[in-house]
Formats: sequence, structure tokens, C-alpha cells
Amino acid sequence: MKNYDIIIVGAGASGLTAGICAARNGSNVLILEKLSKPGKKITVTGNGKCNILSNREDVESIVHGRDKELACKIFRSIPFETLLRFFESIGIFIHEKNGYYYPVSLQASTVRDTLVTVALATGCDITCDCDVTDITERDGGFVINNMFSCKKLIMSAGGCSRPDLGTD
Repeated sequence: MKNYDIIIVGAGASGLTAGICAARNGSNVLILEKLSKPGKKITVTGNGKCNILSNREDVESIVHGRDKELACKIFRSIPFETLLRFFESIGIFIHEKNGYYYPVSLQASTVRDTLVTVALATGCDITCDCDVTDITERDGGFVINNMFSCKKLIMSAGGCSRPDLGTD
């Protein structure tokens, strides 16, 4: 069984970003993805242009789900400039148009490709076609599918917004 400091379930934008940040801070990271490629949903956001950031004033209109209040609080806890600096630090430069923030390439695939490339370059392992069906707490950590173990687990599996892309 391969052991990691951190395992992240889900290789979307959040999972890849979490992996980059954890690896930059010295953690041994594995990102598990159910689909055959990481970041699949990223490529269809913003009609393929990837509206990567949003105007902070309208957070209630873009956050959905069961615990909207907590999600809004978390969203607001990270200064906008911090997010911009993070994206610039990995080579994604952003421009604003009508309150929407896009990569200068206007191509969502650029965002996906950069996140994957940087995650790998920082030392993250990415395993695709891995449906996480079993998580067991053991020895103060977790065992995933009886194949991987970790000290910390980040659930970033996304939601059911696009079942046509293989997400459920």
C-alpha cells in the first residue's frame, strides 16, 4: 500500500489547486480522479472560456448547495488579490470583462492544462480512472480503496452539475 501525507479525492479545479498548495508546502500528495482525465469540467466553464474568478460582491448568486452560508463565508475569507497572485504564480494570467475574470487566453483548456502541469511539477501524483468506493479510518489516518493510505484526506469530488461529463 502506497502512503501519502495527503490524498485528494477529485482532480477538478479545487482538487488540483489544493494539491499544488499542499505540495508547495512540502506534503507528499496523491490526487485521485474518477474520470479518465483530470479537470474535465474545467474545460466547459464559461462557455469554454473559463470564468475563473467572480466579482466578490455577488457571491450569494453563484454559491449553491446545502450549506450556502458556510460556503459564502469561506469564499469571502480569501482576499481576491491572493487568488490573483496564486494564478499568476502558476502562469495563469487573468483579465476582467464586465465583472468576469478569464484567463488571457480565453481558453478553459489552458487553465486545466496549467493546473495539471503545475500539480505534476510540484510533485503531486495523479491517478485517473480511480473511483473511490471505500474510505476507512485507520491509525489516525485513512485508507482509500485498500490501495492508498494518508494522514489527511481532502474531499474535492465536485457535484452533479454535469452528469453528461461523467460526474455524479
